[in-house]
Formats: sequence, C-alpha cells, structure tokens
Amino acid sequence: MLAHAAIDFIKARCPSTPMTFAGDQAAHLLSIVAIAWLTASFYSDPHFGENGAFSNWIILGAGFTTAVWGVGHFIGTLAKQMCEQNPELKKELGFGLIDGGATIGKLERALVFTLIAIGHPTGIGFLVAAKSILRFEEAKKQPLAKYVLIGTLWSFSLAIAITAVSFYLLESGLF
Repeated sequence: MLAHAAIDFIKARCPSTPMTFAGDQAAHLLSIVAIAWLTASFYSDPHFGENGAFSNWIILGAGFTTAVWGVGHFIGTLAKQMCEQNPELKKELGFGLIDGGATIGKLERALVFTLIAIGHPTGIGFLVAAKSILRFEEAKKQPLAKYVLIGTLWSFSLAIAITAVSFYLLESGLF
C-alpha cells in the first residue's frame, strides 16, 4: 500500500504522457514482483505449495493483468495524444462503438498471452491475419489505417513482451 501511494504521489506531479504512464505501471509491477519475491523468500507456508506454485500464479496473474489492462491504458493514452495532434484523424474516427477498440485490444492481448502460455504462439499470426481482413476497408483511408496499425503493433508487441517476461520469471527460479 505504501509503495502504491508513493508511486501515485510521484505520478500526480508529472505530465500526463504515454511515457509517464508506462513508468508508473512499470513501478507498480516492480513493486508487485518485489513483494512476491520477499514473500517467497521469507515466508514459508504450505499454501505456497511445492516449488513456489502459489508465487507462479501471482506472476502469471500479474503478467496477464498487465498485458490485458495495463497495456490498454498505455495505448489509450497514446491514441488520445495522436488524436489531439491530428485533427483530421479525430474527424475521420467520428463516432463509433463506444470503447469498441479498447475491448478488441483487451481480447487480442488476452488471446496473445493465452496462445503463448499454451505453447501455440503461431496462432498470433492467424489473429493478425483475421484482424487485417476485418480492417481491409479502413486500410484505404491512410490516417485511419496508420492509427489502427500503430495501436495494433503496440498492443501485440507489448503483450508478447510482457508474456515473455512473465514466463522468464517463472523459469528463472527467482520466486
């Protein structure tokens, strides 16, 4: 709780940018990892199971939550900044399904995390292909196509990176 309060205190005094948000989320994630490590190191309890099974669930839960929701906030901040800097894009986006893009992004990142977790990362290629087919008409409108492509690449890249870090932490034996 103290770490969370300190991180939010510092964030409140910084400008609201995608990088500030990313730093804030990284600090929160590092505090969770530190708590998991300290708990596993100093607290011996049968609830943690053999070979730190409980801490494995903490790592996977933190990774999944960060990949799905944390990345969404980062991309939302980035998208808002792009719209503010490009009035033509903002006009072209118009009024669509409220939070439709955010929901699609969460589902994409959940699928990316899951596909890697179950050992089928090649399924990500099918996900990209399906999204490309569904967005074919938007690809003809350059500002909108670039906007969607930037969001998609950030979404997939960060989901893959966070999943890789999560599984590295599981396999590292640190927890």
